[in-house]
Parts: sequence; structure tokens; C-alpha cells
Amino acid sequence: MSYRLKKDEPATEGLARIVREQIDLGLRELADTDIPRADAIHQVRKRCKKIRAALRLAKPLLDDYPEQNDLFRDLARSLSAARDNTVMLDTLNALIQNQTDAADLEAVGKVRECLAASSGAVSGDQAEIDQQIAATIDTLERVLPRYESLGRRKHARRAIAGEVHKTVRRGRAAMATAYKNPSAESFHEWRKRIKRSWYHTRLLQDAWPREMRARRKVLKSLAEVLGDEHDLAVLADRLSHEPERYGGPARVRAVLGLIDQRHALSRSQARRLGRKAFTNKQNKLIKHVKKYIHT
Repeated sequence: MSYRLKKDEPATEGLARIVREQIDLGLRELADTDIPRADAIHQVRKRCKKIRAALRLAKPLLDDYPEQNDLFRDLARSLSAARDNTVMLDTLNALIQNQTDAADLEAVGKVRECLAASSGAVSGDQAEIDQQIAATIDTLERVLPRYESLGRRKHARRAIAGEVHKTVRRGRAAMATAYKNPSAESFHEWRKRIKRSWYHTRLLQDAWPREMRARRKVLKSLAEVLGDEHDLAVLADRLSHEPERYGGPARVRAVLGLIDQRHALSRSQARRLGRKAFTNKQNKLIKHVKKYIHT
């Protein structure tokens, strides 16, 4: 199952196929008890994002786009709690790589111990997790028939090219905003725009193969850097709101200092990749997309 539109495949039929495939894969992953539940949940959340990106390409052709987009957004959010706890622990582990300062290591170790205990308490209710998974399966099975077809074919070429252009333009604007007014929120908004562009390059890989591969590589790296930036922000927010719960104010301040250092590095890397992502080839990109789209 390939996450891309096929050559000479009517675009709306191809997008419907892709949505169905992602739903089918999600159902299989949730039903496979050999896959750790945290991994299955993570996969389904990614499938929801892939589905939303595919639907976004067809937005002007869909009368019920807001409802469809909200459904998969809310579905991913409903599965977020258990995954978020795992991510925060992984983020903390990454924070101490190559650290040698004894005080910092002690602070991180204590905060990690407290965070692990807290995460275990939050995510340890297996019955609740099973209930969430069952509800997700029910929802995916219910909506699957909706994607036997997808939207109108008329004006598909112009609509899809327009959405690609809009996503690129908004990604560039979000980057400017992030560095003009740096905050966790502005960088997270930029990340969302970048991930959407990355998915679009995958969906439209064959429209301009060589350039799309290069662009996809840069966008993937940028999305990963911005993902680390977001994970750091989530961890910092959790710790700063309840320092007594996570080893005390002094230890939390030490960890927040390390997070600030990593923020600076991540944002520097993101700026460099962002400049590579937003080249002057956007008009050529849109022309290739228009030529490739089949209605």
C-alpha cells in the first residue's frame, strides 16, 4: 500500500483509495495483539495525520471537509494521553545524552524517576486504554464506507494544485512568524504546516520525482527537528507547572536550563532547514502538480 497518487489515476479516486488503505492499516494494527499497545496507538495517530493531509488536498472538492477533518483530528487526540507520557520520558532521556555535569545528571535522574512514576499512574489503566482502542475501532469501521468515493472530479486539478500552493505559502509565513515571535505555540504551528507539506510531497511524489524526493527529505528532517522542539516544550510545561511533583524547584530549574539549551540548538537547525525547504522553485512545483493530476 503506497501513500502516493498513481500516474493516470483520477485524483479523487486515488485520494479515496489512500484514505481507505490508511483506515484498513489502522484497524489491523489495533487488532494485532502482538503489537505493543503504545506502538499501535502511535501508528494510528500517524495514520490519522496522513488521512487529514490527503483530505486537505481535496478540500475544495468536499462539501463535508470540516466534519471529516474534525473526526480524524479528534480521534488522534483521544489516543494522545498514553503516547504523550512515553514521549516525555524519551525526551528526558535524550536530554542527558553527552551530559557530564554531575549536578545536571542528578537533577535529570530524579526528575525522570518522578516523571516515570507519574506516567505509570496516568497510563497504567489498561482497561481505559482498551476502551479507547475499542472506541477507535468502532469509529474507523463506521466511517470506512464513506471513502468509497471522495468529492467531485470537476476542477480537481486546479483545486489540488491550489492546496499545495496554499500549504507552501502558509508554511513560509509560519516560519517567519516563529522567528519573529518565538514561542512554543508559533513553532508548533510551523511544525503542523511542515508536516502537511511533507505528506503532500509523498502523495505527489511522481509529479516531479527528483525534486519531490529532495524536498521530501528536507521536510522530513525539518519536521523531526520541530517535533523535538515541540516535545521539549511539552516537557517544560509539565515540569514548570508542578515542580514539587517532579523532584523539587531546584532540580526542575536545572532541567529547564538544559531544555533551553536544546531549544536554541533545535531552532538553529530548523532555521537552516527551513531556508532549504522554501526555495524559489514553488511556481515550477505547482506547474508539475497541475500537469500530473488526472481527473
